[in-house]
Amino acid sequence: MSWPFKQKSQDNTSPYHPKGKTLPNPKPLPAPVVRYITVILGHNPQWASRLKSVEIPRQDEQNIFNLRIFDQGIARENGVSVTNFHTLDSHPELVIYEGWIDKLSSTVVLNQ
Repeated sequence: MSWPFKQKSQDNTSPYHPKGKTLPNPKPLPAPVVRYITVILGHNPQWASRLKSVEIPRQDEQNIFNLRIFDQGIARENGVSVTNFHTLDSHPELVIYEGWIDKLSSTVVLNQ
């Protein structure tokens, strides 16, 4: 007897992301990123605390994640619901910073 199971869609896949795994939702900025934005770039800590990030793991590097930083309030004003990293592919104007983080060494590289 076979059981009819619902098939999962594979729409969250990319060359940077293994098939079959879903991407994480937006989260508050990791502490090393907040430190980079406030200390290195000189922005206001209150402004940095309002920002959100979406990440995607790099395929061949275990502790390194590509990330995009955006303001969720501005995204909502523009009628965009950011659900994962790929949502911002079609809305690059919402990306404030893009770069990567090594979570093991806390290394951060960001570009505007």
